[in-house]
Amino acid sequence: MTGGLRPGEGALEGAPDPDGPRLRLIGRIRTPWGPGDCPKNIPRARETGRGATVELDPLFAPALSGLTVGQPVILLYPGLFVQFGRKSCVRLKAL
Repeated sequence: MTGGLRPGEGALEGAPDPDGPRLRLIGRIRTPWGPGDCPKNIPRARETGRGATVELDPLFAPALSGLTVGQPVILLYPGLFVQFGRKSCVRLKAL
């Protein structure tokens, strides 16, 4: 899938072409927090010094080319629902 790329773009070899909108997990974010102690206040959580680890599926490693150590990035974190929730659920009730 390299046709139609513009300068500076890249494609993943072996990645399926999407047949419509979809959500695909491309890695994991591991945190020291559990459901019972997950902080609601981000500044206080940062003060604890307890960090997270990002594990990216190797297939997507080429997407990181050009990033430098310490460069800010935005990660979309769908949370526990996507990982452990019922896949047939189409609506959630806010707590």
